[in-house]
Amino acid sequence: MNTHLPGMPLPTDSVLDINIRVTQPLNVTAFCARQRVTRYVMQELSTQLGGDTPDLTVGERVYWSVPVVFTLPGKGILGRVGTLRVDAGTGELLTSREPTSYRRGEQRPAHYLDYFHGALRLSPGGRWVADDGWVWHPVGVPAVWDAHRWLHDHVWESEDGPSWRALCQRAYHWDTPMCWTGENLLAISGIGSDDEAMLQGVRIFDVSTGVEVAAFAGPAGALFAGGGRLYSAAADGLEAWDPITGERTGTIPGFVPASHHTAAGELAGIRGDILRRWAIPQTPISPGA
Repeated sequence: MNTHLPGMPLPTDSVLDINIRVTQPLNVTAFCARQRVTRYVMQELSTQLGGDTPDLTVGERVYWSVPVVFTLPGKGILGRVGTLRVDAGTGELLTSREPTSYRRGEQRPAHYLDYFHGALRLSPGGRWVADDGWVWHPVGVPAVWDAHRWLHDHVWESEDGPSWRALCQRAYHWDTPMCWTGENLLAISGIGSDDEAMLQGVRIFDVSTGVEVAAFAGPAGALFAGGGRLYSAAADGLEAWDPITGERTGTIPGFVPASHHTAAGELAGIRGDILRRWAIPQTPISPGA
């Protein structure tokens, strides 16, 4: 059995000595947690899914992390497809979510959120989720929340968790380019508060505080980041920008990428029947290069 310690800072270049004391009734065994998950996935998803051997996780609460596996008759387990969590004290399935919509005359659900989720973007290290959503009438409201809390501690973090934070509001303006320039820094296209008066450019927010730390005109089109630079796929070619000073540091005429392979560090785009790839440099590029 493994014990996971999520979010715990660890010292470097020193001897690690961890003493943990947790007092909580362990009313649910690993076997019972596995049964709970197997019953749930077979009834709600597929009879070819089931629970596998759980791990005990110690976080804000103590729970069993139960792998969900895909099986076939005569072949056994073919692979893992996900994980569900079971409270080790109560047996509650922590990853279950009830519908949040309701009709006139019905009681409003506890976690109702008057917000329409949009495109989601995970930060480079996986800590934050950025949501390009909107609220009625309509107003674009880019928001963020803590991915770790969402996955491990509070399944409603994306609705009303303490880390959920709106960054700005723009009337009739959403579903627009945005990208992460750092683990806590999010670049959002468009400068202004109304779609009819939106300046071409980007605003950069520190999502850990919600503070806007920079804004500069110029970048247009899809946004990408790598090697300490911000890239915008303008109509006539790729442009490189310094995300701190707002200075344009380079261009690649005719190359308009649509995708970013983060693992390979490459941008890619199709022109005609040709796929073009470009490796993001880790050293500054010269203006006009």
